[in-house]
Order: sequence, then structure tokens, then C-alpha cells
Amino acid sequence: MFPAKQGDDFALVGTVKLPAGSWAVAGQAKREGSPTRYDLVVTLGVIVNGQAVIAVEASKAATATWPAGTLQADLKFTDTATGLVAHTSRFEIDVATVVTL
Repeated sequence: MFPAKQGDDFALVGTVKLPAGSWAVAGQAKREGSPTRYDLVVTLGVIVNGQAVIAVEASKAATATWPAGTLQADLKFTDTATGLVAHTSRFEIDVATVVTL
């Protein structure tokens, strides 16, 4: 579970293993049982030896709209050359309210 606070910038950085391709990545989070989805900004670095740096972010304006509690999220990878689609496992974002305004 990754912590976040409403109204704060949110950022995760890591690496991902991918075969060579022309990859596009999208990400969303949602509360279980709710139809409302919150977009995540995903940036994928250059693939070198089957690995790439990946950043998942949301601005403070975006997180200000997130409800407090647990959000479920995943990322969708699409190879635009072949049409291959793959999703990550779900991960959780624990959203807390701020105390100091």
C-alpha cells in the first residue's frame, strides 16, 4: 500500500520489465464499488536490456479530489505496434486527509 494525502503531489518511481516494443502506458485508481476513476500520469523511460524506469504521478489538484480511504489502482501497457495489452496487478493507495492547512 502506498500512502498519499489529499492535496499533495503523489509520485512513485520504479522499474518495469518489458520486451522491446512501442509501449503506451495508462493508469487509473478507483474506490472499490465506485464508478468514479481517477487518472494517474504514467511516464515510461527508454527500455534498455528489457527494463525501463517508470513514474506514476498525480498532481496536488488531482489528489485533492481523491476520497479518503483505500483506492485500488493498476497500469495498462499497450504495444501500439502489435496491439498487445497487459495490466499490472492491482495496487493500493491509502489516501489520508491533511491536518495542517
